[in-house]
Amino acid sequence: MAKFGGTNSGLQPDAYANPASLSRRLWAKSAEKNRRRELEEGFNNFSDQRQERIRTFTEMADEYFDTYKLRLPQSARFAEYAINHLKRHLGSKMLVDFNEAAVIQYQNARLGESAAPKSINEEMGFLLRILGDHGDLIRIRLRKRKVLKLKVRQTVGRAYTQAEKDRML
Repeated sequence: MAKFGGTNSGLQPDAYANPASLSRRLWAKSAEKNRRRELEEGFNNFSDQRQERIRTFTEMADEYFDTYKLRLPQSARFAEYAINHLKRHLGSKMLVDFNEAAVIQYQNARLGESAAPKSINEEMGFLLRILGDHGDLIRIRLRKRKVLKLKVRQTVGRAYTQAEKDRML
């Protein structure tokens, strides 16, 4: 058992009292601390994902598209076009670089290209799904600010008159 006091000032453990027992206690405390951390991380489903955060968007998008093609082959062409637009604008960004401002900037860039708001909204869905949990956080924040989706026109088509039909034929 370590003595306190003696030749050392204050309440420092006296290293000369019994170094073997002191090192065993420090080792035991360290082991207990590490085990608690492991249990907390397992309980909270927390894991360190540093490698995931530094992947480029292009890598994540390609991986997502490969699984998308297998699950929904009938809409793979639509997804390919949407993901290609995303990769063209955001391909070099890493997961840690994405925030609400980056997403709004993408929307504005696509609007500047005269893309339809419905197309941009579909691309936003793909973007946020590719980003995973980080995308869910961004989706919540954008929805709260009411800028997640662009307004889409709800116009209904009208029937052609006989004169318009004759002109087309």
